[in-house]
Amino acid sequence: MSDDSKLTGKIKAQMSRYAARLTEGLSKVKRRFVGEMLYGMQAAKDVKVSEVARCLNEPIKLIKTENRPCRNLADEDLTDTINRWTAWEGGGAVDDERVLVIDLGTPLPALPCPPHATYRRPSGTHKGEPKSGRAR
Repeated sequence: MSDDSKLTGKIKAQMSRYAARLTEGLSKVKRRFVGEMLYGMQAAKDVKVSEVARCLNEPIKLIKTENRPCRNLADEDLTDTINRWTAWEGGGAVDDERVLVIDLGTPLPALPCPPHATYRRPSGTHKGEPKSGRAR
C-alpha cells in the first residue's frame, strides 16, 4: 500500500468519525449526505455539487450522483442542527481566558442567475440579410 493511499484512508476515517458525530440523531440518508459532502468539498476544494460528485468517483452515471445531493439539499435544512452541534462541541474550548468573536457580517443579497448566452449578430448584418461575401 502506498503512502498516498494510507494517508487517504486515514483522512477518510477521520472525516467519517467527524461526520458521524456531527449528524448524530439524523437519518441514515442525511448522515450519508453530510459525510459525502464533507469529503467531496475537501477533495474537490469546491462547493459545487457537480465537482463534489466527480470526486466521489462512484460507479454510476455522474448525473445520478449529482441528483442525489441536490435532492438532499432541497429536502431539509440542516443548518440549525449542524450549528447547534458545532457550538456545543466548540463550547468546551472556550473559557474565561479566551475571547470568542462571531462575525455574522452583512448578508449579501442573492445574485440573479446569469442570463443564457445569446447570439450576437455580427456588426454590419441585419436580420434577413446574408453576411457580405457569402451567397445564400
